[in-house]
Amino acid sequence: MGGEQPVRRGVFGEGEAIETRGEQRMLVRFAQSRIEVTPETRARFARLRTPDVRIALEIGRVEVAFHPRHRGAEHLTIDTPSARVEVVGTEFTVEYDAAGTTTVRVSEGVVRVVPLDGSAPRLVQAGKRTRVIAAGAAQS
Repeated sequence: MGGEQPVRRGVFGEGEAIETRGEQRMLVRFAQSRIEVTPETRARFARLRTPDVRIALEIGRVEVAFHPRHRGAEHLTIDTPSARVEVVGTEFTVEYDAAGTTTVRVSEGVVRVVPLDGSAPRLVQAGKRTRVIAAGAAQS
């Protein structure tokens, strides 16, 4: 990362919001896992205590590598306005755009995506993706 300066160093507090602008990226590490917050993203660390880490993604994209010490006992959840993504241990990307669409791409493992409109949950396996469109959002 030639010459790049960190946006911030230190510990995040529970409930703390983060925002990247321009070409900024933020790498957050905890235990054996990492979350990369991509440019033009706004998120909040709703809960940082294990075994249940929760992130609220307002807009933008996060790239996640979640590898718990005790698979099945530790969980990561990413909430967008249209879906809840529940993870036990995997690598994936969650993106929420201004049109109200949540896109989940899985590169390793399986995640469970729960649309908040009451439709059936979806299991997304490695190499697959799914989209959830917020209720009332225009579909194109």
